[in-house]
Amino acid sequence: MNLLKRRLNPYAFLFGALFLPLIQVNLYTGLVPKWFCAVELAFILLLYIWQQRMPSSITWFLLLFVAIMVYSTYHTGKPLAYAIYYSVQLAAFLLLMDLFFQIDPMMVLNTIQYLMGLLILLNLFFQLVKPDYFGVSPTSGNYYNLLVSDNELPYYMVPYMLVVAVNSFARHGRLTLWNFAIITLAYGSVVVSWTATGVVGGAVAYLSIVTVAVLKYPRFHKRLFFWLVLLYIVVFVSIVVFRVQEWFPYLVEKILKKDLTFSGRTGIWDEAFRIIRQHLWLGQGTIAGGRLTVIPFDITSGTLVSAHSYFLEITMQAGLLGVSCFVAVWFLIGKRFTAYHTTSNRILLVASLCFFAMLVLYTTEGWLYHTFQYTIYYLLFACAAPVYCVVPIPNQAATNFNQIRR
Repeated sequence: MNLLKRRLNPYAFLFGALFLPLIQVNLYTGLVPKWFCAVELAFILLLYIWQQRMPSSITWFLLLFVAIMVYSTYHTGKPLAYAIYYSVQLAAFLLLMDLFFQIDPMMVLNTIQYLMGLLILLNLFFQLVKPDYFGVSPTSGNYYNLLVSDNELPYYMVPYMLVVAVNSFARHGRLTLWNFAIITLAYGSVVVSWTATGVVGGAVAYLSIVTVAVLKYPRFHKRLFFWLVLLYIVVFVSIVVFRVQEWFPYLVEKILKKDLTFSGRTGIWDEAFRIIRQHLWLGQGTIAGGRLTVIPFDITSGTLVSAHSYFLEITMQAGLLGVSCFVAVWFLIGKRFTAYHTTSNRILLVASLCFFAMLVLYTTEGWLYHTFQYTIYYLLFACAAPVYCVVPIPNQAATNFNQIRR
């Protein structure tokens, strides 16, 4: 009877109905009217009132980033239509994830696993059978898939792999064979698209999950999250600023099958740094397509591209104030992780490593308005709740995860 109630959880149907229209899916993007996200935002706000809940601290900082972006767009004299549309959509998604993680985190994980799992399987089917069905980018030659383009697929797959892993660890205390197969298919989709950073970052996530699953006594240090963030800062500066990849031509050209400019990205990064200096504190907002200030890539053809780096995009869009919002989110998550005095926790360990994998992906690509990628922030924030210290027996694991406090 309890199992039946859990499967027929009305919150799962409500969450799924609100979740699907707020993620970018090429299959039905044109079928959802742009005003619908505003209706969803209003409905979600009413749910907060009905539930007598408030957004968590990380949501306030992410919403502040959204507000800065809108103001920057207005302040620099750019049209507000795109900024408002994408901001409303992102705000609705952030509030949705926060609210339902507070209500029933295990339901959220389970619903995402099944809904996104179906979309990912369909996406992989089209990748293998008819890769050009949804079109091909005229500038890069990348395929547009059922979900998103080749370059952007990893930002769906890595958070999804973490959702599946945490769901399995919390319910069963281990990675089941079925969930291992799902994670393998998700990473397989990234391999098929063969975006270099996606393959590397996805491999970090995939191998982290598998390694943590097979370790009998996984070791976790309470400052691991901060160490990984510091490690990534070194990686980012080395690649984007000092171009250390030029020292390893064999790795880049023969194995990753990219040129040493990462398909022209180094020139784009130089231009991004120049533009950032013009509006260092507040950024320049966004224009067509939701790109966070596009850059002239080929003046003769009029082609415009983004900065192709998540953190350069943030800085271009909302300046150092916008970057500080994300730094605050990382600090709040990391601070929760440091509350632990245990050295054995599969969920915290795999969550930290998968977040590092996301950072790796963000080095050479990044579109801030892909809503699904923000799932990882709420999942980490929930995993790091003070009441969830170890992975005990399956039933107790699920019970503890449902006791998450804000």
